[in-house]
Amino acid sequence: MHQSNIYMASGMMRELLFIGTRGFLTLVTIALLCGSSEAQDAFFNNFETGKSYFNPSLVGTTGSLSITAKHKRQWHILDPWFQTTYFAVEESLPCTFLDWGLSFLHDSEGTAGFTTREGAFNIAGTIPFTIGNHLQNVKIGFSPRYSQKSIDYDRLVFSDQLDPKYGPVNASGVSNPTSFIPPDNTGLSNSFFSPSLGITFVTVWNAKKRNVRKIITSLGASITHVLALSDDLGNIESVQRLTAEIPARYSFFAEAEIRPIIATDYFISLTPIVVYQHQARLNYWEMGASIGYNRDARFGLFLQYSPSNLDQISTNTLIGQLDLAIVRAEDHRVDLGINFSTGLTGFKNSRSNMMEVSLTYHFKKSVTCSLAGMESDPTTDTIECPGDKYAGMKRYQDLFYYSLTKWKK
Repeated sequence: MHQSNIYMASGMMRELLFIGTRGFLTLVTIALLCGSSEAQDAFFNNFETGKSYFNPSLVGTTGSLSITAKHKRQWHILDPWFQTTYFAVEESLPCTFLDWGLSFLHDSEGTAGFTTREGAFNIAGTIPFTIGNHLQNVKIGFSPRYSQKSIDYDRLVFSDQLDPKYGPVNASGVSNPTSFIPPDNTGLSNSFFSPSLGITFVTVWNAKKRNVRKIITSLGASITHVLALSDDLGNIESVQRLTAEIPARYSFFAEAEIRPIIATDYFISLTPIVVYQHQARLNYWEMGASIGYNRDARFGLFLQYSPSNLDQISTNTLIGQLDLAIVRAEDHRVDLGINFSTGLTGFKNSRSNMMEVSLTYHFKKSVTCSLAGMESDPTTDTIECPGDKYAGMKRYQDLFYYSLTKWKK
C-alpha cells in the first residue's frame, strides 16, 4: 500500500479492497471518498514525475515544446487495475515572459470504477533580475482546473446484500437484493472548478562570472484546490452530491543542481531534492537525488516517509526513476521515463508494486513564437552553464545540448 502519497484517492482504505468481500469493501472505500470531508486526490508516484502538475509555476521549464503521455498502474495483477493516465502539452516561450501547458488526467480505481477526470490549463510568468553576480528567476504559475468524478453503482455490493454463508448471493447463486437507492445522477458528481497557484525561486549562483561552475537552486511552494480555503467556495466532489469538499493540498520543495564533472564532450550532474506535501490529515516527506549524464540520461533514488496518525509503523517507500533520451536529432528528441516504487515499512503493496511509464516528444523550437515571427530558440551566450540555455535572463534546460567543447577548462 502506497499510503505515503498524500495525493492518492483513498488513503489507507485502499488496502481493504482485497480483504474479504471485495465489492462490499469497495463500497466502504467509496463511501469514505464520497461522504468524508477529507477525500484525497488522484496521484503519481512522486513529485519528480509530475512537477508542473503539483506546482504550476514549473510549467515549460524544458526549453522546448513537449508532448507527454504517462501511465501509472497499481496492483496490476488484479482486474481491474488501479490506474492513472495523463496527457500534457507544455511549451516554453523564449519570445515572452510566459510559458504555458495543457493537461488531461483520467484516474480509475477498483471494482466499481471510481473515476476522476480532470482537465487543466497552466500558465506561468517569469520575473528575471540579478543580485550581484547571481541570476534570479521568480516564476509565478496559475492553473485553472476542471474536474468530475463518477462511479458505477451496478458494480457495488452493499452490506444488506451479504449472506453469512453465501456472501452477496443466495443458495441458488442469485444476487441478493439491496435497499440502497442510487441518487438520480447516474453516478456523476458535480463538475467543479479547482484552481491551483504556485511560485518558484530559481537562483543561478555566480551566473555572471566566467569560467566558474554554476550551482542552480530552486525553492518552490504551491496550493492546489485554492477555493477550499474558503468555506463558501469549496469544491464538492461527492458522487452522491453530498457536502464533501476536497481539502487544499500544500506542496513545498527545495532542489539544487550541481555539475561536479565537466569534460570536453559531456558533463555529470547531481540533483538532490527535498519535498513536503500536506493534505487534510495526511502528509509526507520525500528526499533523494538523481545523477545525470548531459540531459540524455538520469537515474534517481527517492525515499518517501509518511508519519502514521494511528500510532503505527510509519510508511516508508523507496522509488527508483530512470529517464533516457531514446531518440535524438537536431530539432527533436524522444524521452522514455520509468518510475518504480516499493513499500519498505508500514503499508505495503501485497499485490505487486506500482509502476509509472512516460513517453515525451520534444520539439526544439517554440511553435507559438515562430508563428508570431519572434525568436523561437534562446541562444544567448551571456551565461556559461552547460545543459542550460537563456532567453535574455530567463533560464531553461537545454535538452539539445550535445557538445561541451567551449566549456573546457
